[in-house]
Amino acid sequence: MPYRWTNIRTVEPSILHDRTSHQPFSLWWAALAASDETMQGGPLVPAWLRLFTRHLSSADVVRLRWGGDLAESAELRRAYSALYGRYFSRALLASRLGLTDFVSLRTKITRLPNGITIERTAKGDIPD
Repeated sequence: MPYRWTNIRTVEPSILHDRTSHQPFSLWWAALAASDETMQGGPLVPAWLRLFTRHLSSADVVRLRWGGDLAESAELRRAYSALYGRYFSRALLASRLGLTDFVSLRTKITRLPNGITIERTAKGDIPD
């Protein structure tokens, strides 16, 4: 299974806990997250894994580093950045914290099935 190493920072404000640790990150986790996000299932996991592997740096085969700009045009670089950020964040949340239910936030108000309401309080981008 292809792993790369990355620094993961954990912040827990309630107990004044802030630490960074060097941990392995499995590209399989990211591929599974990408597949869940785009196809709602696992058939495309190997394709995502191949794509991520091809985009990784060949000069640094230990750390999680991209091998260049990922694309020629600025539009595609931004698209890859947004998608990869979403996939890799989802992979970390699932693999490290066991979080698997993700809800897309609406522009103003999002109501969750458990009765919680999330309301936008300021202008700006809504987090993924």
